[in-house]
Amino acid sequence: MLIKNFLLLSILIVLIVYYVKLNLKKDLIKIPIFYINLKKDTDRLSYIKKTLSTIFDENYIYRIEGVQHKLGLEGCRLAHIKANKEAIKKGYKYYIITEDDIKPLLDKQNIKKHIYNSISFNPDLVLFEQGEKLETKIKLQKKTNNMYRIFSGGNNTGFYLCSLNFGKQLVNHWDKYKFIHIDYLWQALWKKNNVYFYRPQLFNQKEGKSNQSDVNYRNEIKPFDWDLYDKLNKP
Repeated sequence: MLIKNFLLLSILIVLIVYYVKLNLKKDLIKIPIFYINLKKDTDRLSYIKKTLSTIFDENYIYRIEGVQHKLGLEGCRLAHIKANKEAIKKGYKYYIITEDDIKPLLDKQNIKKHIYNSISFNPDLVLFEQGEKLETKIKLQKKTNNMYRIFSGGNNTGFYLCSLNFGKQLVNHWDKYKFIHIDYLWQALWKKNNVYFYRPQLFNQKEGKSNQSDVNYRNEIKPFDWDLYDKLNKP
């Protein structure tokens, strides 16, 4: 009798584990991606559609109309609020927001693998893209070889994964402050939430015309120099 009960219990445990893994896998596949694109930027539209469709499922890729404003930073703030609100409406546990000038730094399979890996840590926000010359400013804490808690000193909102609940918090925060760069604004939320910068960096911003009012043309952003960071932060 004991052996029979043990076998039944073992089978039940195996089935539960299988069910959990199966549903986790489904959730990971169904991560909607929202890219921000101004109507005038038709060249960027073609580029980002092609770039994202080679990596992600086309059924979960959505265009968000950018916001044209005389101050580029304000247009950026309003566009990211708009994108997050649309993403929240979909109801998925996680979603990705990206701008239309990002460039993949790894191959398709590795990008997807790293994104899925990051979700296993139940983050609120994961940054897969970063500004340059931040190695001496950024405040990080290593959790694993890939996941680094970020507290301050980061920059850029080019490509990030956000949880549904944190997205609501982010929208409320961005709504309060006008005419301030959002990549500075959201840092106020980092210390009290599980926010990470992912290693290796998966995307950077490519060169091209800028929609920021204070910059006409932007060179390609150099990826974060992890070797330099390691050297500067030796125990």
